[in-house]
Amino acid sequence: MTTQRSSLDDLRDEVLAAALPRVQFYGFSARLLSEAAQEAGANAAQLAALYPRGPVDMVVQYAADCDRQMADRMQAVDLAALKIRERAILAIRTRIDVAGQYKLAEKRAAAFLTFPLYAADAVQCLARTSDALWKAMGDQSADFSYYTRRMTMGAVYSACLLYWFTDESEGASDTQAFIERRIADVMQFEKLKAQASKAASGFPNPFALAGRLRYPRAR
Repeated sequence: MTTQRSSLDDLRDEVLAAALPRVQFYGFSARLLSEAAQEAGANAAQLAALYPRGPVDMVVQYAADCDRQMADRMQAVDLAALKIRERAILAIRTRIDVAGQYKLAEKRAAAFLTFPLYAADAVQCLARTSDALWKAMGDQSADFSYYTRRMTMGAVYSACLLYWFTDESEGASDTQAFIERRIADVMQFEKLKAQASKAASGFPNPFALAGRLRYPRAR
């Protein structure tokens, strides 16, 4: 079973590799899958097994593959030498650089996932990318912050990706600056939130105070 699963995974990778240069002509469509499968040597039965839901399965695969490539590149980074802000900027830029190998495919994939029918897949892809980015940054949180961090990362990454789609600056330098600004905004917000939380801790609990006013302690 393990050999068969590995063989299918390899074939799926080959089909995706054959598909990406063709996305500019066919988008993520049944025709794209058919032509890519033919080049990769996959028959109709294998294609159906690899992509049972059709093009959307390839879009999800493509997003996951970009996440994996980003994680692989980040493994070569000395995270200990970087501040959390620098790690976040580098991780997001690396993920976008990976997508830049086939920028049009990234655009088509994003557009594909805007269809209401694929809303769940869009959420899944963004959640997985956010998680991959945090893990690539060395995050090992297991408390409630695990979820809040990923929600924040998802919002920041989405904004940066949309900006990059229309960025025509050399080397996507404008996107780099945009990423840095968004991360700076988040860091400032987190700082203010921490300060507010600390200040609030010095005030009495309003619910406890209301309870004492309504039900005064017996003297």
